[in-house]
Amino acid sequence: MPNPHLSKPSFPNVCIHKDVGGMYIEVHLIAEVGRGRGNAMVQQAADLQQRHPRFVDALDEPSTCIGELMQSDVDHSSLYTFLVESQGHPFHRHASPRMFTAVSGGDGTQLRFSTAKHNENELNLEAFFEQAYCIQIPADSLFTVRFSRGVWHQFVPAKVNSTCPALFAVSFHPDDMHGIQDQHLRNRILGGEASIPMLTEVLPEQLSRLVSEHDFAARCDNVQQLQLHQANSVSRHTRGTSHRTLPNFLYQKLFSRLHHHYMSYTNQVKGSLFSRTRQGTVPSYSLVWDQLVEKASFHLDHFELVIHHQELRSFSMPNATAYMSDLLQAFIKDSPAGVTCLMQVRNALVKPFGLRTSNVGCPVSSLMSDQAQEYFLNRFPVWAYQVNENNTIAQVVLGADDKHLQFRSVVMVEVREEGIAISLSNRVAYRNLFGRFYMRCIRGIHQTYIVPKMLSTAASKLCLQESQKHAPGCWCMRLLWR
Repeated sequence: MPNPHLSKPSFPNVCIHKDVGGMYIEVHLIAEVGRGRGNAMVQQAADLQQRHPRFVDALDEPSTCIGELMQSDVDHSSLYTFLVESQGHPFHRHASPRMFTAVSGGDGTQLRFSTAKHNENELNLEAFFEQAYCIQIPADSLFTVRFSRGVWHQFVPAKVNSTCPALFAVSFHPDDMHGIQDQHLRNRILGGEASIPMLTEVLPEQLSRLVSEHDFAARCDNVQQLQLHQANSVSRHTRGTSHRTLPNFLYQKLFSRLHHHYMSYTNQVKGSLFSRTRQGTVPSYSLVWDQLVEKASFHLDHFELVIHHQELRSFSMPNATAYMSDLLQAFIKDSPAGVTCLMQVRNALVKPFGLRTSNVGCPVSSLMSDQAQEYFLNRFPVWAYQVNENNTIAQVVLGADDKHLQFRSVVMVEVREEGIAISLSNRVAYRNLFGRFYMRCIRGIHQTYIVPKMLSTAASKLCLQESQKHAPGCWCMRLLWR
């Protein structure tokens, strides 16, 4: 709706204010930057962002903090930049309001919002779309966005199967502390360690999967397109050059179909055993936040799946340590054949550069090392480990230092009401430009195949071991493992 305070047409805008919950969404279209200039501006800004010492590559939203949190009792504001590439990023929300100014790519930007209730138990597909809003931004345009805390949002290119970036933005956080109840997380923010992924909550996996199965604009009842004049439309602009790197592009062409069949198999055959591996937000209590803290520029990701209670031993005495032992053993002895094959190809390619090699997938490859600072259960080489008092959460830190980068991977086993959650968090710090290039090349296959495959395979082995302990003749579990 137009701004009622303006007597003459000004910036085209959409302003949504809800009385219930005080939620709001405001989008203003400011100007055109010139046909074909959007991609170039995004590319230039993305390159500068990647070289920033606070660069973080996580949740499909590379970002950096360019304005530190003010060390003041009255000012907790910060300034960030972030990039959303052609694949978009997952639906998520924040505990505090957001406002940013952005440039759209060569195919425009689709801004997706939902003001569905905060209570996760009340979230469902119908409620999510009942409160959904879709706003189309033209290509090569400057625009501003402001919305309240708790608003679910996702940004993607306006054109389906686009190879253009969605947007690059400068984001102002008026109060990074607002809505944060976790004292450990508050201390990290006050200590200057805040990042966009640390302050992000992704949409629950099941609902996220359901939403992704729909054409958002077609399913949404509230769709509006902003334009500066009638002739300026998203479809009018020709598609520019892709921001995505050649290795990621080749990955999409060569491996996406294989990954699709693999996930279909996982959902159909293993669905009764554990939930699908999902990428999410790193918990504030994860040991990964204590790793490589002197390295401000890094890649960060977190993957998790939950094994149902009925597939494991009795829960009268939860024992995260025992499950961790079985899990680490599964990583070593039952590495997926596909991952092993990819590691062999990788080893052959990097050997001339003198980089470390391993037959086990890189996130857990240090389990095969003969050098370690500590040993978990006097058996597994690790950098560090931690088990809470109730033995419901066990964590181990794996990793290695190489010529081009350093990585730390935190494997966590957590006993929850719904089952046993096993997760893998990875933090990678770059040592040089080659390290950045290397991570850029492997990021796609690392996030969509290697880590999910390793977690699901280890979980399957864990379930099989438990079934053999309590029901050795269980033919269905043996069939699953085959």
